[in-house]
Amino acid sequence: STANVANVFSRVEDRIVVSVHGYESIARRGANGLVNRLVFSRADVVACVARKMARDLAALYHIDGDKIVTLYNPYDFDRINDQARQPIDRNFGHPAIVTMGRLEKVKGYRHLLRIFVRVQEVIPACRLVFVGDGSQREELEQMAADLGVADKVVFTGRQANPFAYISRCDLCSLTSINEGFPNALVEAMACGLPVIATDCRSGPREIISATYSDEQTSEVEWSDFGVLTPAFAADDSEEPELEKKYAEAVLLLLTDDQLRADYQVRGRERARAFSFAAYRENIIRILEGDLAAGD
Repeated sequence: STANVANVFSRVEDRIVVSVHGYESIARRGANGLVNRLVFSRADVVACVARKMARDLAALYHIDGDKIVTLYNPYDFDRINDQARQPIDRNFGHPAIVTMGRLEKVKGYRHLLRIFVRVQEVIPACRLVFVGDGSQREELEQMAADLGVADKVVFTGRQANPFAYISRCDLCSLTSINEGFPNALVEAMACGLPVIATDCRSGPREIISATYSDEQTSEVEWSDFGVLTPAFAADDSEEPELEKKYAEAVLLLLTDDQLRADYQVRGRERARAFSFAAYRENIIRILEGDLAAGD
């Protein structure tokens, strides 16, 4: 990023820390790759928002393992909980599935609409809520109409307070092709929603599972703090078998009250691991040189 470039060229006596938040920013193509190599070579510490990203970045740019660390995004849970209680002028009914993020191809929302059709066949009262906006909005609205579920799908657009919308739903879904560290998962968990996500690179597994692994699941995984499903292909093409597995997991979460309640409790507790207090502690450790590679 521009901030990282400015950071490494303002060379002072302090340690220079650059941050990487998404896979789109670490491509080696053309000028972007040249700038990245220069920035990473001059930095004292390269902080990535997920372990998987840190490992991929180290391999891609041959970065010394001693200077690359993981620094998870922080969240203000008091603010999230306060905003989640604010009133809105919408009633989605129950059950409602929510997804939050940019309406872009990388989010895999065409997969989600096809998954929702499968869910609708079993639970006709179910609704799907998109919180966010982006270049794919018109395409997704048309796709919902073509699939015959336009009256069951809500596009709220970008919201200054998305938490008031999230908290009024029953389940959070993430179908991304890739991520950096998906804020929407942690924020939904903080709002008390169970979460289901593709095991894409990177972030979902590190949030949902208590143990880290580089391996991606090939089956639905009922993990410690949420549900992981096989990742979709990068081209966003129709993948009936994977979409069927995802839909079956959604249906179980929506129909098993005890399972859903268990994940609500465990998810809310897990979200607390990404507090500002933990973030500040790790920042201090980085500046003092005490945060080990891979932490």
